[in-house]
Amino acid sequence: MKTSLLAFLAFFLSLTPVRADTSEKNADPLPLTYFGLHIHRSDSGTSWPNVPFGSWRLWDSYVGWAQLEPSRGTWDFSRLDKYVAMARLTKVDILLPLAMTPQWASARPYEASPYRPGNAAEPANMDDWVRYVTTVTPQARSPA
Repeated sequence: MKTSLLAFLAFFLSLTPVRADTSEKNADPLPLTYFGLHIHRSDSGTSWPNVPFGSWRLWDSYVGWAQLEPSRGTWDFSRLDKYVAMARLTKVDILLPLAMTPQWASARPYEASPYRPGNAAEPANMDDWVRYVTTVTPQARSPA
């Protein structure tokens, strides 16, 4: 059944004309911001890609809440500041996932997660979450 369906699709697609619309209104390329990448360890060994892209998602880049605020009120922006500088230099946008509740702020601090205990749970105190989000937003934190 799979083979006959694939054969039918191949036959049908071969009959469908492919037209390139070269009109003025469709001549613009898609913006680079439509194309994003994950780049792990870009500050310590991973080369910057040689392909154009517009956004950089910082998942698994060790800049989640748990790494940025390892204990209440103690902040470490050293890695994130490097990434922001790299993004500015290369003119790409950053997407910072607001994730990884630190164990000290976790509603379930000893719950297992694929990362560290408590990281997948919601915050125990939403005031901690609000403080974290407002601290990492571009309006509140913008390296000169």
